[in-house]
Amino acid sequence: MVAGARVYLMVIWKRKEALDRPLKQEAVVPADDYGSLRREYAALAPRYNIRWQSYIAASVRETLKRAHIRSHDRVLDVGCGTGELLKAISFAVPEARLAGIDVSLEMLEIARSKSSGSVDMREGCAEALPFEDGVCDVVVSSSAFHFFRYPAAALAEMHRVLRVGGRIVLTDWCSDYPACRLYDLILRLFSPGHFRAYNSKKISQLIYSEGFSEINIERYKISWLWGMMTVTAKKAPAATTAQIPPRYHLGKQKP
Repeated sequence: MVAGARVYLMVIWKRKEALDRPLKQEAVVPADDYGSLRREYAALAPRYNIRWQSYIAASVRETLKRAHIRSHDRVLDVGCGTGELLKAISFAVPEARLAGIDVSLEMLEIARSKSSGSVDMREGCAEALPFEDGVCDVVVSSSAFHFFRYPAAALAEMHRVLRVGGRIVLTDWCSDYPACRLYDLILRLFSPGHFRAYNSKKISQLIYSEGFSEINIERYKISWLWGMMTVTAKKAPAATTAQIPPRYHLGKQKP
């Protein structure tokens, strides 16, 4: 029993060490950093949409209505999962040119089954996007940011693939809300696939540090318990980025 307790405490300590590393450090993502997440979602993929149906629908809805995607926009979904957001964008804006990336092959297979074949689906992680510089008008991500092991590196990659004036639209859990903060803590200790959720102040600091401007964060609840936030920002011209003061407009919190 004592030996078991020691092993348990060692696992918790190693997990804490990983979570406490600096968010801003530049990263060459180790090959096994997403191994636990891949294994978790290989098993979860077949029942993912059923298990989290209302949560997925709310995340997609809130992201889509803030994305303002136009005809012929080039849109990349980072952490596209089973492709629900890409499917919604395709239905709302049929002329948009879509791409998605995810670390889980099993989730991507489901996403591919929902597309007409015109969506460019690729396996990979947010910290090393397999796309050229400046090829996207909009980068979206829905309920995936809390999985990213190196959030600053992921944001730097999103910034790189955007054209000047392009936009990011990120929807994720918001740990400003007590229920999200508690659940995040539990998952950080006991779920190897999970990394961390962020509050509105921390996410705004991360996004500003990677050269984005016109940062706006809107917080809201999708149920009586669960709180989310959607962040929008633009890629400013390189010559003006350094002149933009760190101002973050925090959208009004919805009840």
